[in-house]
Amino acid sequence: MKLHGNARTCPHTRWLIVERVLVEGWTVAAAAAAAGVSERTGAKWLARYRSEGRDGLRDRSSAPGRIPHRTPAERVCVIARLRRLRMTAAEIAETLLMPLATVSAILKRIGLGKRSRLEPFEPPNRYQCSRPGELLHVDVKKLARFTRPGHRVLGRGRGRYDEGAGYEYVHVCVDDFSRLAYVELLGDERAQTAIGFLCRALAWFAAQGIRAERVMTDNGSAYKSHAHRAACALLGIRHSRIKPRRPRTNGKAERFIQTLLHGWAYARLYQNSTERARALPFWLNHYNYTRPHGSLSHQPPSSRLNRPIRSANRSIRPRWCGGRRAAPRRAEVSTRRRSRGRSQETEKSRSRAVKQMVTRVISPPHRHFLAWSQGGAGGQNGRLRLRPLCRGSRARLRLRNVVPMNAA
Repeated sequence: MKLHGNARTCPHTRWLIVERVLVEGWTVAAAAAAAGVSERTGAKWLARYRSEGRDGLRDRSSAPGRIPHRTPAERVCVIARLRRLRMTAAEIAETLLMPLATVSAILKRIGLGKRSRLEPFEPPNRYQCSRPGELLHVDVKKLARFTRPGHRVLGRGRGRYDEGAGYEYVHVCVDDFSRLAYVELLGDERAQTAIGFLCRALAWFAAQGIRAERVMTDNGSAYKSHAHRAACALLGIRHSRIKPRRPRTNGKAERFIQTLLHGWAYARLYQNSTERARALPFWLNHYNYTRPHGSLSHQPPSSRLNRPIRSANRSIRPRWCGGRRAAPRRAEVSTRRRSRGRSQETEKSRSRAVKQMVTRVISPPHRHFLAWSQGGAGGQNGRLRLRPLCRGSRARLRLRNVVPMNAA
């Protein structure tokens, strides 16, 4: 039962009026005055109780019992059939010579006011790959630059608008199996930038022990270009695009972007977009290695890898990301001391291997953002493969040595 906002009585108050009159011997005027209603209202509830009993004290619908000029059921059925032919309310009203307001009210009453109701709801089609790297979701989110806090914090009003500072584009790449994410904040979403981001993302996933097999994107101009197709062929991965107007197919990237916006972009007050960009690596580190994920049994994405990797900068996470400054363990300190003598040799061998790998570049249209290895396992069949050259547990492929950051 729903009571309107100005109701003076409720079923309990009405029963109290009846009880005082019939049991305690109060007059109708005295019982109504004690309840704060008129004598006529008190007599009404008393008469309903005598005719219908306790059920008569409930609220009745305010709709009329019958409507003589109501649209016949046959005409309503015709309107519904025309609506299912995807005709608008104005077209139906013109066809049947009826007022537009009447047709709109009927469509709203039968639940066909929106075009989305003409077709049954599509059941959710949830899927998940069986191994890391089997499918990578790639997407771009456009964010506005700002030089001072805007209306999201200060509100809208006179004098709070500033000249536009341009836009920056958040390129994201999410692994379907583990939900491990790689993000970069770049200046545009052109094909050259998208290809450079893809190369760096594949190198980062390869450093985590994940070999990419397929990448899924939307139908943006950067992903439909011939340069992007050639880059995917050289990288040895299969490229899939979603159907038009169906972003739910790439839903893992879309949902990660929402999490990224709520957890990083709009989570706190930034003085400018530069400060916001500096906070991105810390939040991304928190997401990949410490934040519980709802679809992963409340475990971080790194827990689904065969070799969970500890974050290298976990001790410098800011407190607003939910992290604490952890002191190194005694065993870790001793291990670092023992391996200190070998670290310099490892760095030298790694730089030497990288220099041997990057020996030539692709044709001039792709010269500045693609590099491939010549000879060995990386140069077989003329294919480009980004893979860590050193097999040690601390080996990481230096992204700037493979694809320069300023090339994109």
